[in-house]
Amino acid sequence: MRVGQSAVEYLTTYGWMLLVVAIVGGTIFTTVRGQCSDSVLGFSGDDVTISNFGATQGEKIRVAIGNTASEKTDIEEITFEEEGNEVEIGSVRSIEEFGSEEYSTDGLRESSSCNTIDVTIEYDTESLNDIRASGTIRTGARVINLPGNVSEVPQNGLQMRFDAMTIGRTDGTDIQTWKDLTNGKNNATGVDASRLPEVNADGINGYKALKFEPGPKDTLTMSDKPYLQSRNHTIFATVRFNDVTGTTAVTSKYEPGSRINTLQVRDNKTFINWNDDGGWKESKGSINISTEPVLLSTRVGANITGYVDGKKDVTEPIEDPLTLNSGVVSFGTVRNPLFSDYWELDGNIGEIIYYNRTLSDPEMDTVHSYLSNKWNLDTS
Repeated sequence: MRVGQSAVEYLTTYGWMLLVVAIVGGTIFTTVRGQCSDSVLGFSGDDVTISNFGATQGEKIRVAIGNTASEKTDIEEITFEEEGNEVEIGSVRSIEEFGSEEYSTDGLRESSSCNTIDVTIEYDTESLNDIRASGTIRTGARVINLPGNVSEVPQNGLQMRFDAMTIGRTDGTDIQTWKDLTNGKNNATGVDASRLPEVNADGINGYKALKFEPGPKDTLTMSDKPYLQSRNHTIFATVRFNDVTGTTAVTSKYEPGSRINTLQVRDNKTFINWNDDGGWKESKGSINISTEPVLLSTRVGANITGYVDGKKDVTEPIEDPLTLNSGVVSFGTVRNPLFSDYWELDGNIGEIIYYNRTLSDPEMDTVHSYLSNKWNLDTS
């Protein structure tokens, strides 16, 4: 009896001691999966830390980032790494002083084992930039490589890439900035606070996408940047339309006298338009586009060619020179050049890729394959 009592006293005393040590080292969580108790260590002396995390419905992981500073912080990027697998979630997101914001990612999934995941948070404060905080989480989750490896696609001329899977926001959150993953310089930003797209956690075949709605509303744009000054370029986008009637724009380049960089649909057909020495030209495709997820692409060179799910749909010759300028590139809308209204997207965008050159047929096939496999699209 005395032995049992001593054992209980030992466990009680040292159990509390271990709990205090654990709290000092990091936050303790009550969630337990199997034999693994979730915990976080590190981030000592940093302005940001992981304040909570756990599984969400659909077996995705939600992570709460807390700001311990007495000033606002801007989270630039969060990286999770485990046994050679790495996932990054980003798009600049502000956290008010002593506040907390939740992120979720497809790159962390529940597992039957207990794993240690390295976490790096890159952020700015109001007084300092380019700060890095590091720590670990011990959890019954694992880091997985997201579907599709972008290194598979041609790298020459890869100018911009926007991927909603990497945004790392919870469902319904407005997006002010969509990060360009090629160099982070050509980020797409909201026109104003009333016209922002939001995260749709099940936007395209169970993967995150950005949901755009007409209004005009939900516009992301990049103004006066030195891109797409080349006559030759190629664009790809994964999309799910809510409505394919009328005219809608997925991505476009617009300035009076130049609107050649477009992915548009008119009355459920692909629609391409451009301006050359002969004036405005336009042509509509023949393949029906429904409200199912679709892969659209446009290749511009000696001809302008529109593709649907990897198949050539419509092609027209272009006069030389093609009219180009430094007009804005926008997602979700394009201004009608003949009237003061807008052609707006009612639907979801998963990924957009820009090249500043004309890809060859085999290269087109490579990018189409990458996107169709990644987003589980039927391009047979």
